Amino acid sequence: MNKQLLIALIAVMLGLGLWVRAQTTQPATQPAAGAPINKFCAVQKGDAIDPTITVVYKGKVIGFCCSDCPPEFNKDPEKYMKDLK
Repeated sequence: MNKQLLIALIAVMLGLGLWVRAQTTQPATQPAAGAPINKFCAVQKGDAIDPTITVVYKGKVIGFCCSDCPPEFNKDPEKYMKDLK
């Protein structure tokens, strides 16, 4: 097989794999309609939530204390969901 063709094929496969991963692993980050399921921030556990700062994760509205927390939550949502009340 031609070396350039092989490199091009590998690049296409990697690109497709990254695209598929991006489509399946990113939780929603847009503000959600409805009341959050939690009273305290999912990230800063002792802080009360601001009900206007929310995301939907697996169909549940999650509240946060500030706009800095949703990006942190999205890095590893399951880490924060296990302790969420």
